[in-house]
Amino acid sequence: FVDMFNYSILTGIFFSKGNIEIKDKNNNNYNFSEIYIDENKKKIIGSDVKAFLNQPSILANAGNNPRFFANTMSSSEKINTFEKGVFTYCKKRGNDKCPPWTLQSKKIKHDLAKKTIYYDNVVLKVYDFPIFFSPKFSHPDPTVKRRSGLLAPSLSNSTTLGSGFEVPYYWNIAKDRDLTLTPKLYFNENPLLLAEYRQDFINSFLIVDAGYTQGYKTKSVKKTNGGRAHFFSKFNINFLDEKEKKSTLDVNIEKVSNDTYLKVYDVKNSLADKDKTILENSIDFTFINKDFYLGIKPSAHEDTSKLGNLRHEYLLPLTVEKNIMFNEKYGLLDLSSNLRIRNYQTNKKANILVNDFNWKSIKSLNSFGVESYFEGLVKTVNYKAENTDKYKNENSNAEANAALGYFAKLGLYKNDIANNNFYTLTPKFLLRYAPGHMRKIDGGRLNYGNVFNLNKTNEFDVIESGLSSSIGFEYKKNKLEKNNVIGDETFSFAAAQVISEKENMDISSRTSLEQRFSDVVGVVDYKINDKMDLSYNFSIDQNYKDLNYNEIRSDFKFDDTKFNISYLQEKKHIGDQEQVKYGFDFKINNSSELSFKSKRNLLTSS
Repeated sequence: FVDMFNYSILTGIFFSKGNIEIKDKNNNNYNFSEIYIDENKKKIIGSDVKAFLNQPSILANAGNNPRFFANTMSSSEKINTFEKGVFTYCKKRGNDKCPPWTLQSKKIKHDLAKKTIYYDNVVLKVYDFPIFFSPKFSHPDPTVKRRSGLLAPSLSNSTTLGSGFEVPYYWNIAKDRDLTLTPKLYFNENPLLLAEYRQDFINSFLIVDAGYTQGYKTKSVKKTNGGRAHFFSKFNINFLDEKEKKSTLDVNIEKVSNDTYLKVYDVKNSLADKDKTILENSIDFTFINKDFYLGIKPSAHEDTSKLGNLRHEYLLPLTVEKNIMFNEKYGLLDLSSNLRIRNYQTNKKANILVNDFNWKSIKSLNSFGVESYFEGLVKTVNYKAENTDKYKNENSNAEANAALGYFAKLGLYKNDIANNNFYTLTPKFLLRYAPGHMRKIDGGRLNYGNVFNLNKTNEFDVIESGLSSSIGFEYKKNKLEKNNVIGDETFSFAAAQVISEKENMDISSRTSLEQRFSDVVGVVDYKINDKMDLSYNFSIDQNYKDLNYNEIRSDFKFDDTKFNISYLQEKKHIGDQEQVKYGFDFKINNSSELSFKSKRNLLTSS
């Protein structure tokens, strides 16, 4: 697009001056004040260059605006050269403000064959402030996905190891495998060498993460002899990956030679983490189809924060589930068997087989608009335990529990076309009966998510007994889109309470289900606008005055910044804690993000 042009048929040279815009086949835009195009040599020379790159292979995400400005440009089939140029990847800001970062260079050369950009006398500026200079500099162009080379270095400082730095090197071995080597060098201690190897197979993926150091140069009570090392590995394979049939195998290996090694050396990558204290070695196999599930995961756990016989635990869980659809008259039956073999604290054992029969009838809708169904749960437990506190420790034991329930709800709605709102009010009711005696339940907390379940404590091998009813409601407000289509939810409020025939002191007081009247539990969600959300979970004592549980959370979203703050309070039978959490995430660009999180205990002022 030009104001004017001259074209010589004899020499094949095109010339233009004024407002010039070129759009190439990749949708990139180039602006010039003067330009020469030599058709025979396939070369372009222009001045006052402003280039905006929009091709998909360069755009990492929609928030990027890669662009470069230069005094002059010379472009050919293999080389592009820019004199006195500026390059940035940052998103464009209003009023032509300076971008967060730029690379400014006396000369920029883009080698299209090598897919590399070279700089002479380059200056890195952050908000127009120079922070780094180099006479020579190069990096892959944005079309390159993977290439061997040095990654960004970092500095570290700790009271145990002193000051140090690391310079990772990425090795692109082949298109299906790569290796990252990270030497961590310390001024006063022996170096640590970290390596992470990744390989992608046709139906599987392997990661191996390892590290080694000779240990401390100077020994003391806390700085003991010997080298330190870790070996972590994860292998995943998909045997089947069809629409209604999937099968996977995960093999996980985690081993460290020293309990505090990960934390002291600040090891953090895709598998290992400095805060990791529980090491898991496991084999996890799953098979799923339309109505069947099989899962087995033998594992060995080691808690590096504990000593002696509290340190190790061995598990063998096996789960089998089968869905059976009888017909439209009798409903759906879900059969599941769970085998758990557990050996912990050296001499404690518990071998448990639990069979669950979950039945749900077909939903019915009467003339009053009440939707209802019946559901039942039968649980058989066979176990043999040694030296445990929770189970009987002599011989083999067998238990059976059952629960039957009737659930009903009435959907009421109001269509407010004038204000583009859609309102729903749904009263809910569950009548539940579980006969017999039950084993004592230690944990759990009642909330709105489980208040209408047959097994509210979600215990693996026990059902809470007794006759009870759950009564509650849900109120929702949604936007009304065009053609009366129900849109996003803007507000919701739900609350419920369990009323039992009698007290049951075998249930944990934390749940409040041991009383005839449980706490009133509920949740509130309010979407104030597209940038701010507010949620509130609560539990009110049976006297309807005291709040025993409060959890308030608010999220704010502003372009590339997210901020959240939450408050949690537990009192009386639920717990004893009060804390505030807050944090933010700031996305600098596609490859950089800054996160901050903080938690304060208000009871201990810590």
